[in-house]
Amino acid sequence: MVAKKINRKDCTLDEQAVMRFIIGNPQATQKEIAQAIGKSERSVYSIMIGLQEKGIIERDGSKKTGTWIVK
Repeated sequence: MVAKKINRKDCTLDEQAVMRFIIGNPQATQKEIAQAIGKSERSVYSIMIGLQEKGIIERDGSKKTGTWIVK
């Protein structure tokens, strides 16, 4: 696996925490991410929507069995 640079200047610390977690756990659920980074599920949902809108992450596959990809 190639290490990805995730210290993007346009990302918040919370966004960086989410990206770090999904790089190591691409099949993680938002609940698992929330528990790992100490945020609510709703906060993680909002962070991930923002990252998707910025084009930084995307979902590959279905909602249930898919994986997250950090670009």
